[in-house]
Amino acid sequence: MLINAATRARRRTAAAAVELALLLPTILVPVMFGIWEVGRLVQIQQIVENAIREGARQASTGKYTEDEIKQTVKDYLTTAGLSITDSEGRENIVLTVQMATPPASGTQPSKATYDVSTIAQNDLIFVDLSFPFKNVRYLASNFFTTSETMLNAATVWPCVKDSPVSVPTTIPQEPVH
Repeated sequence: MLINAATRARRRTAAAAVELALLLPTILVPVMFGIWEVGRLVQIQQIVENAIREGARQASTGKYTEDEIKQTVKDYLTTAGLSITDSEGRENIVLTVQMATPPASGTQPSKATYDVSTIAQNDLIFVDLSFPFKNVRYLASNFFTTSETMLNAATVWPCVKDSPVSVPTTIPQEPVH
């Protein structure tokens, strides 16, 4: 009986090796690539959100034009190592900067074109960005994302533009006793 048990244990070890050889390429490798791709997706989404946040922060000062704000967002993306152009060199991101006056309670603000000359303190600034994931994905396959997958991010900031302040230049008279 002792010989029989040792033989069975050896056969079971070989079966485990065969099971692993079959399981590894069919289940574990795709799961590993999926985790890798989802990690990249989360990383890029965070960079895109940081880029629009930086653009909105700059817009909230009321000192920069729409083109300067858009350039700030694009610079942030390229500094982070993300490509904003397709294979032909055309820009393939969708970036909008808009503004709205604060709405009455319970209503939605109506967005208008961003204009630095007319923006006032507490106006709302909307920055929206759609970024194609195909520009930065690691895997060439379309198992986890498609070639049309877009990462979208939006932010709303109030304008903190300084209000004009007038300072009197005359010295007040002494009060009468």
